[in-house]
Amino acid sequence: MHFPRKWTDEVNPRCGQDVRKKHAEFGFAAPREPGLDTAEATEAFIDGRAKTLFCLGGNFMRAIPDTERAERALADARLTVGVSTKLNRSHVACGRTALILPAL
Repeated sequence: MHFPRKWTDEVNPRCGQDVRKKHAEFGFAAPREPGLDTAEATEAFIDGRAKTLFCLGGNFMRAIPDTERAERALADARLTVGVSTKLNRSHVACGRTALILPAL
């Protein structure tokens, strides 16, 4: 899914001001461009553009039809992080270093 540019500003006009305050507070600007979908992320791992996968819930391996290709792609990831309420296939098909963090 791709969100329109600056989608948070369109949903909540105050958000743009809040984001600028956070930029100043933390000393860096958060990305404002859309990220990658599951298929694009798999290709990014294969061609070396991506090194880390951070999953907040969900099951990356079930979100793509070519599970074997995705597993091979993630095997070279430097880090995979899963924040989940329960274990799933994505937690065992992981990168060189893997973290599984519980969410309650």
